[in-house]
Amino acid sequence: MVKVAWQAPVGGYTSEFSLVTLKPKMSASLELAGTDQCLNYYSRHLNIEAVFNRGLKVASTRPSGGLLRIDVSGDSGRLKSFVRWAQRGPPLQRCDSVDVKWSN
Repeated sequence: MVKVAWQAPVGGYTSEFSLVTLKPKMSASLELAGTDQCLNYYSRHLNIEAVFNRGLKVASTRPSGGLLRIDVSGDSGRLKSFVRWAQRGPPLQRCDSVDVKWSN
């Protein structure tokens, strides 16, 4: 039996970081902080990147001016790809921070 584990890119760790063991179906909650312009870009492209390109289920909220919360679930490989997209961001619209909480 082979277990697959994945870590976020170097430099994105917090003190409570733990190794993520991928299961076939997973969920993740992302909290993005940044300028309104950056968060507006992400809001406009969520359905394209999550639903159309990767076949994931996604819901988002904007609790305050500088935050965007995204709840996304589906196939773990596709979910990992979406999280990478959110962390990497477009060259001219990178968020100040992206916090990810994984769940089964």
